[in-house]
Amino acid sequence: MLAYGGGLARTSAGPSIFDLAGMRLPGQKLAAFKDHDYTAELGYTERLANDGRSLLVDGQLLEACEAAQKVVARAEDGFPWQASVGLATSRSEFLEEGQSATVNGREVNGPCRVVRESTLREVSITALGADEETWVRARAGVTERQESRERPKEATVTEEKKSVATLAELRGAFPGDPQFVLEQLGAGATLEAAQRTFYQARATTLEAEAAAKALEIKAKDEALAAAKTELEALKATKARAGAWSGAATTATLPTDPVQAFPVAVTACARDRGLTRKAATLAVIQEMPELHAAFVAEFNRAHGREV
Repeated sequence: MLAYGGGLARTSAGPSIFDLAGMRLPGQKLAAFKDHDYTAELGYTERLANDGRSLLVDGQLLEACEAAQKVVARAEDGFPWQASVGLATSRSEFLEEGQSATVNGREVNGPCRVVRESTLREVSITALGADEETWVRARAGVTERQESRERPKEATVTEEKKSVATLAELRGAFPGDPQFVLEQLGAGATLEAAQRTFYQARATTLEAEAAAKALEIKAKDEALAAAKTELEALKATKARAGAWSGAATTATLPTDPVQAFPVAVTACARDRGLTRKAATLAVIQEMPELHAAFVAEFNRAHGREV
């Protein structure tokens, strides 16, 4: 059973939360009652698991107990039994409205009572628990044992293999996943079914991770392809620029430098994607002889002497 889920509980003292870090467990074997009635014994606990966030209990119902038989019968009919804890409080505090605190890994807001230190005295099975998160899986501590005495040995072994997994079995099989243990314990799963569910979920997670990785690799490949395309375009631009420098020589230009210089500037601007001014400066730097001839001829034609 989930005896306490770690959250707020409705108690006679008002909304209360019990700090599991300060809850003392005097032993593994405690009494289990019906509705906290100490004259209505149902059984006893065998294992108590306090992980600081919830309190899990595994135990046995009494065989020679009519009340326990009724609990099992109602559970087999689908009745949703809940659980409750009987505590001896040692220290508590009250959160006023507007105040908050972190208890059992969750934040709680006032007004409410926080039981900081307590001792677990008993657990009870009840129709309506103070903590609405609790649940009980009452499996035949009476019926199954009586039937097992009447079955052949082989049939008993087969039935045991198919029996619902205990808390200890689930914790041993899935030590790193307490939430999964709680879910499977609440579902009444066999150990085999729990393992199948766990590995199916794991396979689904791995498939999702693989798909995400494939998308990431695809995106990187596309980015690399785009970078390569950009690089090729840059190389082509530089190649065109280099081709102009080789082609735009005095051998391919008009012999008249007054005509050849503006033709070279136009070709440079076109091939390199430059402005007219920038192309003029480029031709002056790269073809100084042509520029000098152009200036001399221009000045001579206009009657200027340098």
